[in-house]
Amino acid sequence: MPHEVIMPALGMTQDTGLIVSWLKQPGDAIKTGDAIMEVETDKATMEVEALADGFLTNVTARAGDDVPVGDVIALISKHPGDDDSIAEPGHSGDEEATNSAQKNNPESKTAELATSKPVAPPNDVAARPLTPLNHTDGKILASPKAKRLARERGLDLSLLTASGALQPFHVADLETLKALPAGSENWTVAGYGQGIRLRAKVKAKHLDAFMNFLGQEGASGVDRSTVLAAFAAASLRKATDLNSVAAFVKTSGGVEPQTFVDPDLAGLSDIMQSNDDQTPDLIIHDLTQSTIDRILPETHAVPVVAITARKKSFVITLACQMDERAAITLLNEFAGRLNDPLRHLL
Repeated sequence: MPHEVIMPALGMTQDTGLIVSWLKQPGDAIKTGDAIMEVETDKATMEVEALADGFLTNVTARAGDDVPVGDVIALISKHPGDDDSIAEPGHSGDEEATNSAQKNNPESKTAELATSKPVAPPNDVAARPLTPLNHTDGKILASPKAKRLARERGLDLSLLTASGALQPFHVADLETLKALPAGSENWTVAGYGQGIRLRAKVKAKHLDAFMNFLGQEGASGVDRSTVLAAFAAASLRKATDLNSVAAFVKTSGGVEPQTFVDPDLAGLSDIMQSNDDQTPDLIIHDLTQSTIDRILPETHAVPVVAITARKKSFVITLACQMDERAAITLLNEFAGRLNDPLRHLL
């Protein structure tokens, strides 16, 4: 009896699989373990291996076909000329014969999953490199299926990056991409040109523990605003050649915005609010005490850092007009201090 080659389930929520290419052609001799085709899912492109010896026959699905999981798409027969009829993909065929085959080989519909292995997408289906509009050289991380569908539908995944969506992107993110408001492809601010948006995520518990530590040590006058101002000023100083840094802090708790000049150069207990109309070099939005869990800050002449709370983490979004390398340094330094606040005291 010929062995049925089915579309395997390569993921928990997979309904279909796209046949990227056949690695064996009808009539080719097959050995158990030979890779016979490549299948693309929302997660990866996988090689599917043969589970029987024989010859590939009765191929009913072509490269490019999206086939429901469980459909029989070929047979491995004892002889190259065998012509055993099978149901076309998407049709049930003879139900009694199908049930009989499943009883005789109860693992036939799951074994391919156990023997499949990931491979790099072939050249003919790999998505072309997508360059984010912020002119960074970083790659956009997305599943092969998301990249393919985005390319076919004329969607630019870089807009998701600019919107602050977290990578890697999957097919579900394409709906978010289509829903982005008009003009998302160009977040130019008058007089300032195009900007860069970067995001980072750190555990919230580290800053909370640090604030508790300061309270136990009797650090009077130290609150979240002064700590964030010090962390941000030190990070900006690392990223630029500024001799003096004025940090403007806005919070969601009803506290008046405050400006701190060189807060990183003073002890945390000695940080004083500036009394004059100092032009800020950095703007900080602290939304961690609000119900807002995502914000897309506008691009200004100076860097804007927005911090939101999501579950047990802080999401940090940086919008700026800085050089790419400087922007990455600023965000890495600031996120690093939130992740390990004690490093700021060393």
